[in-house]
Amino acid sequence: MRKIDRKKVISFSPVKLMGFVFFLYTLGNFCVPMLQWNERFVQIPLYLLFLTCLFHFKIDFELVKRFVFWYMPFIILCFVSLLYSPAFNDSHDIVVSLIMAFFFGLSVSIFLSYEGALSYIKYSYILVSIYVGICLILTFQQKSWWSRLGESFGMNENLVALYFVISFSFTINELGSKKHLLINISSLLVSTYVILLTGSKKALFAAVIYAFLFFILRAGKVTKRIRVILISSIALVVLFNLIMNVELLYNILGFRIQAMINTFVMHDFNSSSNSTGERADMIIFGLNKFVYSPLWGWGLNAFRELYGNSTGHYAYAHNNYVEILADLGVIGFCSYYSIFNRMIYIIRRMGNRIRTFSFDVSLVFLIVFYDIAMVSYYDTRIIMLVMIAYSGLSKSLNNYRCEKNGRLSSTDASGSQGDVVKVE
Repeated sequence: MRKIDRKKVISFSPVKLMGFVFFLYTLGNFCVPMLQWNERFVQIPLYLLFLTCLFHFKIDFELVKRFVFWYMPFIILCFVSLLYSPAFNDSHDIVVSLIMAFFFGLSVSIFLSYEGALSYIKYSYILVSIYVGICLILTFQQKSWWSRLGESFGMNENLVALYFVISFSFTINELGSKKHLLINISSLLVSTYVILLTGSKKALFAAVIYAFLFFILRAGKVTKRIRVILISSIALVVLFNLIMNVELLYNILGFRIQAMINTFVMHDFNSSSNSTGERADMIIFGLNKFVYSPLWGWGLNAFRELYGNSTGHYAYAHNNYVEILADLGVIGFCSYYSIFNRMIYIIRRMGNRIRTFSFDVSLVFLIVFYDIAMVSYYDTRIIMLVMIAYSGLSKSLNNYRCEKNGRLSSTDASGSQGDVVKVE
């Protein structure tokens, strides 16, 4: 019988296969809307990702169980609420988005259950952001003095910024580990500049908050934290001056920040930017509707219908908390944010060991902040971040429990401290 030379056989582990497919999906996810590639470049890798992840699914994946027990009841609640929603006939797109978010979140949960998967996710975003970011920077031309990166190719500027905020957050984490410095510095510079060119205030604030929180948690000692605060303060002053004094950046972002300051500090709503004043009205409108149906809300996609009927402008609430409260009430709100409650419990449980999982903690706060300015409960990118954060936190808690049980067992065996109660 002929023997097979195992050295010539290419071994392709499940995590490598899923990682390669995820990279292709990430490439298409950036390039189709931003560089106008054919839609097949994102559709085919997406369905391949579903198939490869489901093929490697194992029944004992705890992360998958947590995702299903979290997101499935929420989706069911959304579908049931359609029965009394005034926007039933106009909710096809949001239903499709919910279904896609479920399958994507399930696939990411399966992928993350394998060791090393997070590195593939991070560097898929980091590498693709460098290529796409450079292409966008070199081809960006303002149609008018206030034009922002994104509108030239028909994409929402804030959504463009979200892609690069994710790359930015992954890059900051990798810089902390001091690996692949040239790649990560390139990604950091490109992502930061693209975020500035989009003129997205929430993306800029989210990036600043994430970076500061990550490094302040990672610093540990008080002296190092003081140094982080000083460096951060200097960096913020430099960044603010660049935005306000460089004509290109001021026309894109600076005047928008000025208008926001006028709105919140001087209560000058008349001179506020188009988004700030209107979104404040949306929040007030949504909370008023919530008061009249606090338990189960007005039904899926109802905010858009009700706000449109009232103002003539059909739009979502630009705030995840308000959107869910208005559409699904307290029941829907508690259902969706139950996983965040679990993550906050883990953070509190870990106490002074928070330095070891600063990436996951910072990611949680990034998502919580972003929900103030976008509707994210069906957004695949946000669902991915939620599962990454939960995966990291749950692994940290399990490791902490194992270490604690190991210490208690060794102490009990030595008999140095008498009777020790073991943690089950």
